[in-house]
Amino acid sequence: PQAALAAIISFSALLLLFVFDFDHEIVKALVASYQVAPVNVFFNPQAALVDVTDTVSDAFFLVIRLGSPFVAYAILVNLTIGFVNKLTPQIPVYFISLPFVIAGGMIIFYFAVGTLLSLFVDGFVDLTLAR
Repeated sequence: PQAALAAIISFSALLLLFVFDFDHEIVKALVASYQVAPVNVFFNPQAALVDVTDTVSDAFFLVIRLGSPFVAYAILVNLTIGFVNKLTPQIPVYFISLPFVIAGGMIIFYFAVGTLLSLFVDGFVDLTLAR
């Protein structure tokens, strides 16, 4: 089972793949891979490991770029809630603030979704088609 917001994000990313015809580009890249690494040539594991490492590193940096607004928001809000909780220990600040924290994250997502999806498309092109 997937959360509703995660399902919307996954569906949006999949929709972008089909809208921009990246599914055809993936098939073209797969066909072109046989020119780069023919079947009858001996497999070079060192070169493959370097390529996989570079791809995973680029994908990790893409994920960091996509998630950085939410990480910064979470750190800032949790530090603020912690300070307020220290100032008023009698009030359950965390439980009172939780709906507002979730609403703030959804507001950030609302304003950032266009930029996040365009960063995803650019990163997808760089990770798959530019290699």
